[in-house]
Amino acid sequence: MKMFSRVVLVWMCALFLSSCQLRVAPMSSHLDKETVSSHELLQSLLKRQADVKTLRSFVQTTLEKKDLKQNLRQAIVACGNESIRVDTFSLFGQPLWVFMHNGGKPLLYDATNNRIYRGEEVKDIMVEVVGVAIDFKDIINVFSGNIPRLEKHRINRAYLDKEKNLYQLETVAGRERFEVDMDAVTLLPLKWVGIQNDRKGYTVSWSDYRTVDERPFPHHIEIENSARKEKLVVNYQNPQINATLSADVFDLPGA
Repeated sequence: MKMFSRVVLVWMCALFLSSCQLRVAPMSSHLDKETVSSHELLQSLLKRQADVKTLRSFVQTTLEKKDLKQNLRQAIVACGNESIRVDTFSLFGQPLWVFMHNGGKPLLYDATNNRIYRGEEVKDIMVEVVGVAIDFKDIINVFSGNIPRLEKHRINRAYLDKEKNLYQLETVAGRERFEVDMDAVTLLPLKWVGIQNDRKGYTVSWSDYRTVDERPFPHHIEIENSARKEKLVVNYQNPQINATLSADVFDLPGA
């Protein structure tokens, strides 16, 4: 347990040494064109997502559900669209629990009791511990400012809103339908909504874009699950993009 605490402390210090964040400058070369095709909009999103491979950051997280509202101090590490690690700390910086989703296998490590939960029991423990259950496997990408499974989307239509502030896309992938809002100047994604059988699933909003490693990155993310009436609000602190991750970052003691 002491060794685990020291490893977490070293990792926390390394994250805080990242460089200062600056407001992102608009990139609007597309505005020189009279029209922007739906293909160009999709390719812009795909290119941006390809540039973000890994993420690590401290975060302040708020969980909301009905009468429940809980604030958490956490650290996030994400790699691609398959692996994510979320460490939760006490007010004094001690590790409480670690959630991991790596290659389709969810794990939850209870640092206080030195116990690991696997598979379906992870969801039950998360509800017991924090009050909500997040399907990370469906939304890993959103923490990196990306749209899940975007490479499989086909655009039904795309248009500029009346105020000319947003490009709004309607896309499909299999039986699911999606709505995507993009800033008309920067072409950055601002909102993504998943719809199945005419019912909204996840709604994700990205805002407070700042430059990180010469790339615009959202420092504020809101994730809503309409079916369960749950909301997750994430505020990043000194995020690092495309940093080299240690080989064992997605390993847990005894797992």
